[in-house]
Amino acid sequence: MKHFRTYLSVIVLIASMTLISCSKDDDEAVNVKPSENIMTTLLQEPTWTQTTASAVSWELGYVFSTSSTGKITKLSCKMPEPGSYTVSLWDQTTKTLLRQKTLEQSTPEKFVESGIDEFLVEKDKKYVISINTVVGGSAKKFFTISNANTNIFPIARGSILVQSSVYKAIATPKFPDGGAETGRMYGFADFTFIPD
Repeated sequence: MKHFRTYLSVIVLIASMTLISCSKDDDEAVNVKPSENIMTTLLQEPTWTQTTASAVSWELGYVFSTSSTGKITKLSCKMPEPGSYTVSLWDQTTKTLLRQKTLEQSTPEKFVESGIDEFLVEKDKKYVISINTVVGGSAKKFFTISNANTNIFPIARGSILVQSSVYKAIATPKFPDGGAETGRMYGFADFTFIPD
């Protein structure tokens, strides 16, 4: 009988530890926030009109900030023609390059993405994501989106706020400080943001 009580105590102890462990795992799973991709989200909405622009040498992107701290884990793009496109993440104030990735667009008109060394994002700080339209010395076509409103900015989805489009006429990746646009987004560069 003594052995049975000891055995029963061990079983109760193991069951209790398992329940506590499962409860903790469930709590952690509930607190995990989903990743966000602003351009991918916008393109799923029916209010946007997508067009394809002629092949021109541009660095195209947009200024964005986030309403919480977090991290960027991937860069992505969607272009109308196949090619190896360079997507860049910049500090908007200092124009410093923060991350850069060359992405192979083998299937036109589908997003392609790739992981990067995680970049920690500061709340309310302005960043720029951009893509260069020149591949192997040749300019490629690119996408734009607009809607019935003349000024589409600012655009907020989830934790991400897009403030304006930016561009620069150039054949190599460089900070796009040639101008800003409020009525249209140019070039479909995107990123994966995971809020804290």
